[in-house]
Amino acid sequence: MQGAGDTHDLAIHSARRADPVDEAPLSRFQIATFLLCFAILVLDGYDTVVVVGYIAPALKAHFGAAPAQLAPMFGAGLFGLTVGSFVFGPVADRFGRKSTLIASITLFALFSLLSAWTNSVGMLVVLRFVTKLGLGGAMPNAYTLAAEYCPERLRSTLVAPIGCGIAAGGALGGLAAPHLIGAFGWQSMLVAGGVLPLVLIVLLARWLPESVRHLVAHGARQDEARAILARIAPGADLSRVRLTLAETSARSFPIGQLLRPGIGGGTLLLWVTAFMALLVIYFLGN
Repeated sequence: MQGAGDTHDLAIHSARRADPVDEAPLSRFQIATFLLCFAILVLDGYDTVVVVGYIAPALKAHFGAAPAQLAPMFGAGLFGLTVGSFVFGPVADRFGRKSTLIASITLFALFSLLSAWTNSVGMLVVLRFVTKLGLGGAMPNAYTLAAEYCPERLRSTLVAPIGCGIAAGGALGGLAAPHLIGAFGWQSMLVAGGVLPLVLIVLLARWLPESVRHLVAHGARQDEARAILARIAPGADLSRVRLTLAETSARSFPIGQLLRPGIGGGTLLLWVTAFMALLVIYFLGN
């Protein structure tokens, strides 16, 4: 029997009934978090799917470049996207998803703006690589944060539409491109790709929550984690609850865990499927 000063453990894990994210009804706080993550992916899709493909004809005329001279720009962007996806995942594990998302978005916003005033194709290649580093960091972290705040019973229902933000950004960018380029030139597409993320950063800094799992993993931030969970489950008394993680950390290189016997074949099939889907999107789009 526990006294009044005792604390209770609460496992923040979707497989446990004690998890407030799973137990509570979907809150306005969670919906706002999903919308912010959706907005991140919309801007990601705008730049990734649309921008370079639409401005390429204008770039050929502006720089007097042959199509072959523009090819490195496409390749550098996709290479930056790949590197950013690998680099910013571990960074977010250490420093938090919110701060990493804001840093990633700031990176691609500023370098998108710089790209609008480039004076050579070579410089544009470099700037597009750095822009895509930020985009590569934003995409997986936005997905992960959105999934964390989804109740398990609704996770597939809610995360799939958030992923549609990339397609929505591509569609909106395609609708805007003729008007922007016609009125203000090709630079306007890059300026829009820089200004809109800077506006979003203000909203993220104010309303996007940090990952509860990250806060719990860094035990000194228990009060912040409890404050977030209280917004999801206002009726739960968490004042005397000690939050813990039910997950165990992998003891080997994470990719090795994905390729271990029993799931390695499925991992490879998922990789091939994702690769082929993105090949279609980027190759045909560009």
